[in-house]
Amino acid sequence: MKNYYIPKFFLVALLAMNVAMTSCNKDDDTPSSPVFAPTETVEGKSIGDWTTIWWQHVLDFDCATNPLNDQTGANTGVNQSGPVYFLFGTSGGTVNRTATIPAGKPILFPLVNCYWQNPCSTPLGDNPTQGQTMKEFLTEVCAYFMDTAENLSCNLDGKELKELESYRVTSDLFYYTGNIDLASCFDNCINGESQPAVADGYWIMLKPLSPGSHSLHFTGGFPNFGVGVNYTLTVQ
Repeated sequence: MKNYYIPKFFLVALLAMNVAMTSCNKDDDTPSSPVFAPTETVEGKSIGDWTTIWWQHVLDFDCATNPLNDQTGANTGVNQSGPVYFLFGTSGGTVNRTATIPAGKPILFPLVNCYWQNPCSTPLGDNPTQGQTMKEFLTEVCAYFMDTAENLSCNLDGKELKELESYRVTSDLFYYTGNIDLASCFDNCINGESQPAVADGYWIMLKPLSPGSHSLHFTGGFPNFGVGVNYTLTVQ
């Protein structure tokens, strides 16, 4: 059966962070806001599109090097070369990470999130019902879990991000080929072949941070499960 977070389709990824940046205030209607609105386009893609790229990135690692399992932040920058920089949650529990990240790039991370793929057993059945598309089916399964998300918080440089419920983003149907090693430590439905999936979660896309030191703290979870990350970031 699926396992929360690092588990199966949950990457309750990034659930608790403390990032000393400029501020995590929600003020998307003004040019001074440090956070992109969920409906904005970033580097030519929707935030929903970037969440699928984030998942494809995470699911390419093996168990030992996966950034979700990183206790110190040492693996944060591995294989990151795109125009958006990714930060990560954990497979459960709270960690303290230190990382150096490049200046000039938006930063994406989930407070708590979920993905579901096919084939895989689900609480709503194993396959779409008659007349239901694969996208509709997997979206419904993700929502089944994400509708129970709780304990959302984000603090950037000592300032709290408000109205976090408005940052929920659901992706389109996408395909990934997961590292088969992850079937033993993260999601036993990963089969090493191309699989359709949908992602759902509460995602923060920060505008590029100013050079220097920043702190980020975020949390999230589900009933009987929680994650927290404290990031100390150096932007250069």
